[in-house]
Amino acid sequence: MKIQANQVEAYIKNIANQKLAGCLLFGNDQPSVNRHFLSVANKISPNLNDDFLVADLTNQRIKEEDGQIIFDEFFSLAMLGGRKLILIRDIEKSSSKAVEKSCSKAIESLAKDENLLDKSDNFLLINGGNLDKSSSLLRAIEDSKSFVAIPCYQESDYLIKKHINQSLKNKGINCDNQVVEYIFNATSKNLEIITTEVDKIDCYLEKDRHLTLENVKKIIDYDFSFSLIDFATSFVNRRLELTISRLENLLKNEYQSMEIIRFLSGYLQKLYLAKSDNIYRNQSPEVLIKKYNIFFKEADIFVNDLKSTSFEFLIDKMQKINQLEFNFKNLINSSSSREVLLISSSILHILI
Repeated sequence: MKIQANQVEAYIKNIANQKLAGCLLFGNDQPSVNRHFLSVANKISPNLNDDFLVADLTNQRIKEEDGQIIFDEFFSLAMLGGRKLILIRDIEKSSSKAVEKSCSKAIESLAKDENLLDKSDNFLLINGGNLDKSSSLLRAIEDSKSFVAIPCYQESDYLIKKHINQSLKNKGINCDNQVVEYIFNATSKNLEIITTEVDKIDCYLEKDRHLTLENVKKIIDYDFSFSLIDFATSFVNRRLELTISRLENLLKNEYQSMEIIRFLSGYLQKLYLAKSDNIYRNQSPEVLIKKYNIFFKEADIFVNDLKSTSFEFLIDKMQKINQLEFNFKNLINSSSSREVLLISSSILHILI
């Protein structure tokens, strides 16, 4: 079956409660495909780092086994019990149609079983990218009652601006077209970022509900050096969808992938050292901000991140980010879009 575009957000919010064997995310809005992919994954599986509950299938393995691995994983039992999540990423980026055909053949076969949902409660999650509408995989999903196809298409500029205007009105905020245009440009057309910023505006305005261009510029500061800290803090707070949005935003605005990785690595290290000083040397946040040269705009963010994160999280992510930096250090000066995609997808993989 297929979900209509205007139902996507509400459907995904409740997807864990649907009687489904799996879903396909596809469309020309790749950032949205990636965000929803992670959102669904987190709703299905409580711990995406648990190898017993999550199986990450590579295109190569699917191709070599002609889709048999999909059957094996779908009907397998988790060692310690629980619902198993099977991930298939980037089908569109595979070198041939073999992976897509193997997946569609597996889906067609699974969907024929009327008792499928009684035999296994495992969940197959597929990132299809910008699949062609004539794709055999898409047809197989849409024709099935056990699987769902979720479209992710980019909305027109007009509809996004209309959404901004309506979101502000819903909060009782009035403004002119210049304000809407500023928010539109500052949020890179991303609906989740728009929602976050409208909530921020709502808190800022308090009693005076008229939003001027001067005020909105104070509230939404989109100096891109500040966007790096936005990306880092969403990563630290495990806000997966927002992290992806901000990563895509940075890459679109000509930040080099290695520059982003190194900033994130440095930020995690500062948090780790500051947390050690805070706990073992009883140093106050004010002292730590000065000690680690935290920019005044970032001070509140840094203190909040210091309180909300754990040593275990910081150590785990530092190791993975440092390994990522080491693996790609020879690609720093490369302008190859393939290499940029490789690095950015690696960052996303660390998040889940």
